[in-house]
Amino acid sequence: MKKTLLGLILGIFFIIPFSVLSAQANTSFEDIEGHWAEQKILQAVNDGYISGYPDNTFRPDDNITRAEFASIIARATAVNEEVVDFDGFDDVPSTHWAQEEINRLVRLGFIDKADYASGLAPDDSQTRYEMTKWLVDGLKQAEESFIQAFEDTKGTLVPFTEYYKEGIPEEKIPYLAVAKGSKLVSGFPDGSFGLDKTTTRAEVVALLYNYLGIEGTNADTYPWLDELREVGTTGTNLLSMTPYVYHTQNQIPAKFDRITEQPIEMANNWGTVMVHRMIVVDAISPEDIRGVYGDMFYDEDTLIADIVRYPYIQESLDKLYSVFLEVTVTSAVENMSKFQYVNSLPDNGFIIGSSIKNTGTTEKYGLNTLPQNSGVGFFGQDTPNKLWMGNAVQRESGEYYSFDVNINTFSSFYIPE
Repeated sequence: MKKTLLGLILGIFFIIPFSVLSAQANTSFEDIEGHWAEQKILQAVNDGYISGYPDNTFRPDDNITRAEFASIIARATAVNEEVVDFDGFDDVPSTHWAQEEINRLVRLGFIDKADYASGLAPDDSQTRYEMTKWLVDGLKQAEESFIQAFEDTKGTLVPFTEYYKEGIPEEKIPYLAVAKGSKLVSGFPDGSFGLDKTTTRAEVVALLYNYLGIEGTNADTYPWLDELREVGTTGTNLLSMTPYVYHTQNQIPAKFDRITEQPIEMANNWGTVMVHRMIVVDAISPEDIRGVYGDMFYDEDTLIADIVRYPYIQESLDKLYSVFLEVTVTSAVENMSKFQYVNSLPDNGFIIGSSIKNTGTTEKYGLNTLPQNSGVGFFGQDTPNKLWMGNAVQRESGEYYSFDVNINTFSSFYIPE
């Protein structure tokens, strides 16, 4: 049976050994009054699960070390099946107060010893990404459905600003995706994850409460994670966000990934368009935006109808799903304008799309989009231009849409009657 959530906090204060700190249990600390985590801290203390330092402090804003965090997880997790043999790190001798907990986490699969070939440096502060990686590996050990979820998100779009700005290494993407999709973690107000930022003791209280609420559950029960998995495997979250289904051709579903990463010829030999992703957001009002990708395209000050200038559909938003297409346009002509582009794909009107109004989110996430004006020169000759465009699909049953690369290669989807 999973341990109580408050039990996870037992090890937060491990700069000195747990056996010493447990004798210092207190119901108040002089340094937490007015702190955002005050109530969580007090609840844990009042229930007898945590204690502070001998000087009557909690030190909520101090960074947490690898050794401290390892001790917290080792005492809190319900995972007990060891998956690897491990004798220990050279820089964590038997005299180190947290050696037993650290070695146990390696054996349980939370800590990958290959990540620390030169030593763990147990008393160094831990980064947000490092902490997330340990916990996601723990989720995989606790419930095998998270192993498949992890695999499915390897090629996904992660809705953190680093993805389009600094870039996120491929090996880190599934860890961030599983953490985001399960709501283990959330980003900062600026849309970033903060991979290299350190984490405070107060933040760890909240994070590990989240973790223990997820540990042992089925990965298939998290809607945001479903979206990220579908995008990772097919390039779109269409099925996760809408009642659309794919047509079949020769008993094979005409899935979206049939047409991704393939050049579509533009009219008049003006160039090619390659589709990468199609993201659907269910947005009816600023107060009713659903889906893991909503924050990438909408903010609380935006009138939803102003974001995408729907070129072909004049319906109210309660009859539409917003659609955002990521494509690469490679012009074969000099100084091709936006208007030339939008008139170049008569048989693929759906992927022509329109400009996405800059609501602050496009700049925040570093998203390139079609210009609002004529955009003369926006497409350089023989220069791939990766960008986002907006469109929409109907909510009504019987609606049908198709992407065509050629007569034999297409993706089509519809809402059944």
